[in-house]
Amino acid sequence: MPVLHSGAHIELASLEILNALNVGLHLPSPFANPQVDRTLDPLGKGNIANNNSFPAAPSAFAFSSRPAPPQPTKASSTKPTDFRIVAVIFYGRPDRVEILDCYLKRNLVTNGGWIDEVLWAPNTENQGDLNWLDKLVPTSPLYRKISIDAQKKGYSKIWDSTVTEPDTLYIKMDDDIIYIDDNAIPKLVSLKLENDHSYLVSANVINGAPLPYHHYRTGAIRPYLPELTPPFNITNSDVTSLRKPTWRASELPYWEGPDGFQFPLEVGNAPYPNHRWLPVHNENRTAIYRTPIHHALCSPWAENQGKWSLAAQQHFSFLESLEQNATDVYDFARRGVWDMGFERISINFIAIWGRDVLDHLPLIDDEGMLTKLIPKQLRRPVLVATGALAAHYAFASQVRDLKQTDILSRYRAYANDLICPGTLP
Repeated sequence: MPVLHSGAHIELASLEILNALNVGLHLPSPFANPQVDRTLDPLGKGNIANNNSFPAAPSAFAFSSRPAPPQPTKASSTKPTDFRIVAVIFYGRPDRVEILDCYLKRNLVTNGGWIDEVLWAPNTENQGDLNWLDKLVPTSPLYRKISIDAQKKGYSKIWDSTVTEPDTLYIKMDDDIIYIDDNAIPKLVSLKLENDHSYLVSANVINGAPLPYHHYRTGAIRPYLPELTPPFNITNSDVTSLRKPTWRASELPYWEGPDGFQFPLEVGNAPYPNHRWLPVHNENRTAIYRTPIHHALCSPWAENQGKWSLAAQQHFSFLESLEQNATDVYDFARRGVWDMGFERISINFIAIWGRDVLDHLPLIDDEGMLTKLIPKQLRRPVLVATGALAAHYAFASQVRDLKQTDILSRYRAYANDLICPGTLP
């Protein structure tokens, strides 16, 4: 509460508070957990990850001289019908898209979701990968492949070809989004509608810079370190389980090694192919400080983006939260809304109106323009819907080493168990 220098103002404020108390209201405690209500499951399939919803509006006792903060909203259980919601996928990697496909189909309007159509925009010249896409598109009448001008370079050609309707809300996703919470898209859309002065809204993305910094600082990420040597004393059945692992963290052994060990933040240092990351004993709650995430910076570029070990720890920690039905720990904003303050954020999973793209084509540097340059010029913020959880596998600089883990297999196992049961190899 700001300091009031006028005695009259102090007296007036005191009377207002007393009047509020007399009618049975109470001022909120600064230590209270504001996230007390739950979002209805919009898909009617039960909440796989028990995510908290956006909380109620802030107290009516806020001083009018303060600028109004972004307002949270509870995700509606009913899809808006007065505009289309279209997903745009920058496609190129089948081994990740086969997982994403499960989540996309689950979120289609034909299955009770909010996505009216999915546009597949090829971003590869690999003929085998293009042939794979040609087989995927016919699996849903709401899937459509977009022709991209191969002569143009960069991501701007995809924006030019896919965003054509000004009054359509586009949800742009990377093709290596490997987890989408059931409430993520409803929360993303609801927040954009409630705060339509915003330029775009991002999901709360695991391994989406700079969000891991906030996840770590608010206690969501747990201590994990890589298994440094293969478990040689395993049975044949255990070998199979390591190659096609379960997603459940409860089946992992604890990490074993010297107390002072810290894994270096370097590239090219994966201990062995298809290795696991293991939970570290944390009896005195200091184990996190010897793990890679302790070195995460509040920056989308600096030291974070290329460090594969940061991504590995995030993914294993997130899978543990999924199993424990405790993904609400990732909601780091008190009201479910985070204003990026015109700082850059990766655009792995965003919602934006078509008109706000069409007015600014070509997007030569799409991420820099969409999250920093244009919003700052227009004075329209970029918001994060912190209750809208998704997981991004890897940035380009992380992929080579991250492929030496079994993370992708674990997310595939999760999807095969709970999202599209029994359909993945």
